[in-house]
Amino acid sequence: MKTKKAKKKTGTKVAKKTGSKAPNKGKVAKKAKPKASTKPKKKVTRKAGSKAPGKSKVAKKAKPKASTKPKKKVPNKARTKVPGRTPVRPSPQKPLCLVTGACGFIGSHMIEVLQEAGYRIRATDLPDTYSGDDRERGRFPSVLKELGVEFVPSDMTRPESLRQAVKGVSLVFHIAGVFSYSAPWDVLEQVNVDGTRKLLQALSSEKSFKKLVLWGAGGVYGFPPGQNLPIREEDPKAPPNDYLESKHRQEQLVIRTGRETGLRYSIVRPTGVYGPRGVYGMGTTILPLAGMKRLFIPGNFTSRVPLVHVRDVCAAALFLAENKACDGEAYNLNDDTQMTVVDYMKHMGQVLGKPVTVLPPVPIRLMKAVLTRLAALEAFVARLAPDRPRSLEEDTINYMGVDIAYSNEKLKDAGYAFHYPDARIGLRQTVEWYKGNGWI
Repeated sequence: MKTKKAKKKTGTKVAKKTGSKAPNKGKVAKKAKPKASTKPKKKVTRKAGSKAPGKSKVAKKAKPKASTKPKKKVPNKARTKVPGRTPVRPSPQKPLCLVTGACGFIGSHMIEVLQEAGYRIRATDLPDTYSGDDRERGRFPSVLKELGVEFVPSDMTRPESLRQAVKGVSLVFHIAGVFSYSAPWDVLEQVNVDGTRKLLQALSSEKSFKKLVLWGAGGVYGFPPGQNLPIREEDPKAPPNDYLESKHRQEQLVIRTGRETGLRYSIVRPTGVYGPRGVYGMGTTILPLAGMKRLFIPGNFTSRVPLVHVRDVCAAALFLAENKACDGEAYNLNDDTQMTVVDYMKHMGQVLGKPVTVLPPVPIRLMKAVLTRLAALEAFVARLAPDRPRSLEEDTINYMGVDIAYSNEKLKDAGYAFHYPDARIGLRQTVEWYKGNGWI
């Protein structure tokens, strides 16, 4: 189930916490030189950090006094580290990687994964995304700046800007694109489809270029009947809306180019993405729940919730980029969790510290009909006030009550091991990150 806001994956669409420096300790007392004296010795009281007056014994090092003042809570930065990974300096022997949409939620995590693996990195995104973090729009350039990553501004609709971005690159992680169920078709086609075509054209003249990893979407399969679950990569595609149609055509463009020119590529199809800095995808469900005093869920909401941690999305993309055996293939990115909507709400209640009430069953069709009317009203208001955020989208409501499950066997058979196979652990850590960074 894919839920999200109308948002660019910054680029064209739309952790451990970094700690603060410890406060300076008091200066350590220097050893006093022994001094001969004929006067009777007096007991001297010394302050930490001062020199002892004449003594026959060497002064002991003074221990700094423990502060009685409460420690100030230092805001955490946007960066997130993967447990067990140690950041390393880029290796001159490693290929140069280009990440499109690098300032966004997923793009910034892709930057971190590559940096931790020692790759040389170039980030690209729309010029205005680099000016500063913008949580509402899902932009986090501070991650790139903190890591000292090269940034080259570009626009997927302007070929001249792409030529500079792709110069000398070997691996390309193409994340940029319009990520919206409510965007008009001409915008989706211009950026997601034609923008990818322009990127491929720019890469065709780069001798250093080796492989492309394309961000597809798990929703391209549509709503297959229950007997066809779990969804496998070779299953028929039936995009249920314009956004997913644009992602499907984007895939077809890359596949066709691979056939005609020998382009090396792999395609990832993420499902419900969550994790630190998440403001769309599953972030659109987690953040609102945090503001409620009590969570409610009808007992007949037993359809499954497809989930995958953002770090697994990016780590899997790097795994595919490094493995030639994965060329020309598409992979579902979904963890092993089989959690129903009721299970999800109960778990979120636990991690958020909220009571959960399971309501009697409700008629899902009637509920969808009411919400669809509200979404239409909200869409009308949005046309009058474009900057007003939308909380309901008709295409998102269509997923309500639909059981969807994805197979990840193809990815695991290729050799990838999930960092977060159980979303319960990842969701808890994500909520801790939101709390630690003052998001909730």
